[in-house]
Amino acid sequence: MNAFGTFPRVVRSIPVIALFAVIGMALAATPARAQQLYSNGPLASVPGAGANGADASRLQINLGMNALGFSAKINGSFIRAVADDFTVPAGGWNISRITVFAYHTDSSLASPLTDLRMLIFDGPPDLPTSHVVFGNPAINVLAATSFTNVYRDSQSNPGSSRRPIMSAAANVNASLPAGTYWLVWGLAGSLGDGPWVPPVTIVGQASTGNGLQLCTCSGWGPANDSGNGARQGFPFVIEGVPAGGTASASLSVTVNATSLRAGDRLVISGSLNGSGPTRYDAYILIDVPGGGVYSITPGGPVPGVVPYARGFTAAPIGGVLLDLALPQVPIGTYMVRSYLTLTGTPTPATPVGQVPFSVVP
Repeated sequence: MNAFGTFPRVVRSIPVIALFAVIGMALAATPARAQQLYSNGPLASVPGAGANGADASRLQINLGMNALGFSAKINGSFIRAVADDFTVPAGGWNISRITVFAYHTDSSLASPLTDLRMLIFDGPPDLPTSHVVFGNPAINVLAATSFTNVYRDSQSNPGSSRRPIMSAAANVNASLPAGTYWLVWGLAGSLGDGPWVPPVTIVGQASTGNGLQLCTCSGWGPANDSGNGARQGFPFVIEGVPAGGTASASLSVTVNATSLRAGDRLVISGSLNGSGPTRYDAYILIDVPGGGVYSITPGGPVPGVVPYARGFTAAPIGGVLLDLALPQVPIGTYMVRSYLTLTGTPTPATPVGQVPFSVVP
């Protein structure tokens, strides 16, 4: 039997219910309308010159260019992806949506895209010193996809309708402080030829960025045009709201006694404080002797890693997190660990604090 398996899942003290309500009010009190924070475009280079009067992203053969698109296809263990960088200014961003672009050759105007994987790194993804600050490569984050009213064509075949470019949007919940980051993405679709990511295209300009391309067959490399070797960038759009200044947060947790017996009350209290609009997630975990982890949530202890508070901001939150009579559980030392992360980022390996208590005969 799991050590906390006998804890009632419906235990809620009045202070815990009140605390949960405070969290909800803190989130609702500061609504903000998302806006475009950054564009790594342009996507279209010739307005109104594409098929059926749409815009065109036109390959410039007169500059010696040859690459219509770059493969970013997810296909089992064989993966291709692309990456490009962006810079968050002082004050930081709260990102809510990121949109990338891709096409399948000879698709209809109904988007064939079915899968989008997206990561944000705190440095170039080809360097071992860089870390993932948002995303999970195992999760499909495609939230919406549609025709952009832009076709990818070329100077040798202007107005071709064979490559309608689709948008692929992901809902993102990430708060990033100032710095330079790298967006990495790969896609899958229902057609065989693609997905292909069109490069940033600017009339008269061969090199448009410092993009990277990944193939599991050879690793990361520069995204160079296959004709003249010019380095390419990739269009994407970031939406959200400016964080509006520096932000910080703290989390402390206490236990009412260092030694407890079955029937004694176990009371775990916490204090969360933040400044600025940046959102944080708080975790309070109990390590069980002999293995296993239970999370303190507003509903009591539950198996696994579950946040106690998600998305809290400047409003201070504090009080009793858990208050119940200790049932019969294994004797030994239990460790209460507290974590604090930017909302949307993985739980860190190092807790911000830890408090032990012992269960004795």
